[in-house]
Amino acid sequence: MFAKRFIQRGGLLLLFVSIHTVPEADEFDQFLKPFFTKNCVKCHGGEKVKGKVNLKEIANDKQFLANPELIKELIEVIDAADMPPEDEPRLTEAQRANLLATLKTELRAATATAKGGHIPIRRLNRFQYNNAVRDLFQLNRDVFPLPEKLMTRQTIYLNAPKMPDRVNVRSLTLNPADGLREVKAFPKDLRASHGFDNQANQLTLSPLLLDAFLRLSVSIVESPDFNENTVGVWNTFFKPPAEGIDLSADTRKRIAAFLKRAFRGPVEAATVDRYTAYALAKMKQELSFTESMKKVASGVLSSPMFLYRYPATDAKAY
Repeated sequence: MFAKRFIQRGGLLLLFVSIHTVPEADEFDQFLKPFFTKNCVKCHGGEKVKGKVNLKEIANDKQFLANPELIKELIEVIDAADMPPEDEPRLTEAQRANLLATLKTELRAATATAKGGHIPIRRLNRFQYNNAVRDLFQLNRDVFPLPEKLMTRQTIYLNAPKMPDRVNVRSLTLNPADGLREVKAFPKDLRASHGFDNQANQLTLSPLLLDAFLRLSVSIVESPDFNENTVGVWNTFFKPPAEGIDLSADTRKRIAAFLKRAFRGPVEAATVDRYTAYALAKMKQELSFTESMKKVASGVLSSPMFLYRYPATDAKAY
């Protein structure tokens, strides 16, 4: 009597006899509740409640909306044609669409105000940090040799209309791809008491670790390979402005655009002003424009606003 998939879903038996037109108001009381009473409570509300689902206990719309998982399950078994059972009359397409529309309306109402669980902010791991720095500076190479990329695609040969005559492969473990020279190692967390070093809600940023990230960021911008030939944003960020350009205004404009990309969203004016003042102060100390902007860049790379990824719904997200 039961479809295999239906049995796997816990035996939620709905005996569909007929489908009525859904009124515009009070869909549960006017349509779903009478429907459940007539067709479903025999198996889901009688002496033996199958699938641990008692539809007879759902007295009103509020109780129904309080169980979005049940509504979702109903939608899935109906949409997959697992119900009604094979020995019951089948629904027409119009009937199925009508019932699904009603249940989906209820599901939207049930989840409209639902709040998801707390998502902790996450610090970039080595692989993510490498990609973030590459994207930020538009580097033409990785920051570190990355054995993690062993199985990633390096070419588009799989998307070609036909297989190539020859495919070149390499082992990045045995022959690592070149990174930036003289770059410090990525800081490593000590294992926490639970034994793992990759759980977001357990990772902290101690003063020692922050100092290690600062040393790493300085080594990146000071690498011999970090120059106009490898950095795509060199001309728009590191190259000195032409003569006659307002140095202060141009510096602030460059830093504002840079911070927006680095911090992945809008940045407060006070933050832009602070980084701009730092750059101008370095220039007054007779550092070149390029070297001053490198100081800014290294500071940005070691900022928690760069090192951490904030959930989109977090009020503190950047």
